[in-house]
Amino acid sequence: MSRSGGGNASSQGKSGTPGTLKPLSREEINALSVTCPVKNVDTAHTYLEAKGWILTAEPYDHTKLANILHSVTQCKLPPEATAAIRAVAFILEADLIKAQTSTITSAITNAISPIISSIKEDRDKAKAFLDANEIQRANDTLSLQNVASALSNSIDALNKISKPLSPFPALPSSPNPPTWPSLPPRHPPPHPRNPPFQHNPAAAPELARVHQRVIQDARTALIQIDSKDSSAPSDRSPAGLAKLRSDFNEMLTRRMDPDLGMYEDSPAFPTAALRGLHYLKYGAFLLDFDSADSARYFRDTIATEDSLLIQTLFGATARFKPKSYELIIKFVPCNGSFSPSDRSHLDTIERDNNLPNNSIISASWIKPLDRRRLNQAFAHLKLSCSSRTAANTLLREKIYIDGRVVKVEKEIAHPLRCSKCQHFGHTRADCKNQPACSQCASTEHSATDCVNRDTPRCVSCGTNSNHPSSSRKCPLFIKKCEELTARRPENRMAYFPTEEEWTWSFSPINPSTPHPPNPPAPFSPLLPPRPTAPTLTSSPSPSQLNNAIDELISHTPNASRPSPPTTL
Repeated sequence: MSRSGGGNASSQGKSGTPGTLKPLSREEINALSVTCPVKNVDTAHTYLEAKGWILTAEPYDHTKLANILHSVTQCKLPPEATAAIRAVAFILEADLIKAQTSTITSAITNAISPIISSIKEDRDKAKAFLDANEIQRANDTLSLQNVASALSNSIDALNKISKPLSPFPALPSSPNPPTWPSLPPRHPPPHPRNPPFQHNPAAAPELARVHQRVIQDARTALIQIDSKDSSAPSDRSPAGLAKLRSDFNEMLTRRMDPDLGMYEDSPAFPTAALRGLHYLKYGAFLLDFDSADSARYFRDTIATEDSLLIQTLFGATARFKPKSYELIIKFVPCNGSFSPSDRSHLDTIERDNNLPNNSIISASWIKPLDRRRLNQAFAHLKLSCSSRTAANTLLREKIYIDGRVVKVEKEIAHPLRCSKCQHFGHTRADCKNQPACSQCASTEHSATDCVNRDTPRCVSCGTNSNHPSSSRKCPLFIKKCEELTARRPENRMAYFPTEEEWTWSFSPINPSTPHPPNPPAPFSPLLPPRPTAPTLTSSPSPSQLNNAIDELISHTPNASRPSPPTTL
């Protein structure tokens, strides 16, 4: 195949040089190719198939023919013939690409033309709708402006007409009385002895959770026992706790005298005042009463006056543990006569600030005395109050201690951090980890014996940290504080929330007087009755109108008589 192809090409090359070749007609070409086996299309197919340039029944397209021409150039041909054949092959390929591109372009155009037309039609419809809407809004605005102008003119005219006949100024409208955030009832109607809380639908969900905890706190009491007391209840299973609760209610009912009842509508103490009883793992029983009043009566009367009832049921060492609300009092004079361990000094604080007796449970200096600076004049004090009301009074007003105004803040709950292993989430009593130094994270010594205070390390943050485990700037501590505040929004509240709305504020209310006054009285929507103006008949006579005007003027100081109308 190569020899025949090469000979044919060589014979063509002898007819002239590349510079002298001239185009020949088809007849001239046929005359010169008498010995060529290819005469027409059929012989061309037969020749190519016989030589193996193409397979039988394979389609003859531009791409295949161009490939055959490129293959022919690999035979021994004169350079001019090789170049010419390659040129024809490239032209065939370019023509094929152009044809394919045109076909694809036409197909894409035909496919997307309807879509573009539909989009254009939708755009035109949207534009027309927006234009019509804009025109309508403009017309409505003009109409409203005209109506507002007409109403303003009418009001001015009515004021001019009614001014001579209205001697009393308009009273300001009063806002609705405040209500504190509360929850909708999920159970049957509340116990009649429970306080009538109102639901505020505008309350945030986080305040609703706080409200739940406030109600639960008001209905519970704590009985603390000694874990080594053999007389304490030993059966702490659900059945044992149920029996203990039944015995408590029975003994409480027998103790109560109807004449000493705490409720006006129901003098007898409820027969099932204790609704739930739970044992806490640190050695205490949590009493859950049916209402806040029952819990308050137990705390204020039974727990303080009848310790025998508690010891009979819960053991000889059992005692009522009052709830405490912690405050931080800053810049308290510490070089004078005041001593937080002296009960008489705490009574003086209660008396000077108009607090009930025993409102302050205890107080202690935050920093130990042996760690004070020489001649230190002021120190911070931690104070425990027995009620939310007493704590809020100290938070809200200016407080005097030893003749000096001090700053009071609510103690913020912080994440639990073990003082043994320095990790978060548990206390030393429950710790099972290896002890670690809070200054350098070493497990070989304690913080008191630390010699690496210049190179602090945090147990939680690892070896790359440069702060002690107890640092308030620890990133993990800050993250834990944020998580705790998200769960307990009370951390962001300035007061301990109660039934009064001002205690739910997230910023303190400025005190108005140096001594704590009574809590602000709730705003009353009732106003003094407004004097009624004398009514005029529908068709008054001139004398009747004059008498009515004189009566109106008599109710208004420094009022002048209007000019009488010329016509009636």
